[in-house]
Amino acid sequence: MGHVMVKMVVDEEYGCSLELTLGVGPGRANNVDDVAYVQFLLNKVIQNPQYATIRKMCGAHGKKLAVDGIIGPKTKSQIKAIQLYMKRWEPRLVADGCIDQFRASDNLDKRSRYTFWLLLFAITTVFKGAISDLVDEPDFPPKLAAMGKTVQNFNAA
Repeated sequence: MGHVMVKMVVDEEYGCSLELTLGVGPGRANNVDDVAYVQFLLNKVIQNPQYATIRKMCGAHGKKLAVDGIIGPKTKSQIKAIQLYMKRWEPRLVADGCIDQFRASDNLDKRSRYTFWLLLFAITTVFKGAISDLVDEPDFPPKLAAMGKTVQNFNAA
């Protein structure tokens, strides 16, 4: 197994988490690990009945994504749909069809402009455990599991 590109970040306020290393979407690096993690998170939100509106906004591309790390038309469509949906309640969001990393040093105002931050927030509305417990979900990307377990153990300590 090669080097995993998703990174583990420790933040004094938010604990330890998995973060994107590079951006996902048109014109971004679309590293396979970053894309797989984004696909997993999109599935957790968009496939939840609470967010049926976003799924409808995707039309034919609203079905569950294959968590394969390949950015195709379905993944792109779901990124655009979730950004349009989220922009309704966070007008500062940069809705450019891309999901970019944010820096742990960014304050909450700056973080709220990033789809990745808002996607993690949306996860907390549909997943009853801590975000670090997502690693226990059966569809969590296998290549990221070891790092996910490290994050989970760090936050449990």
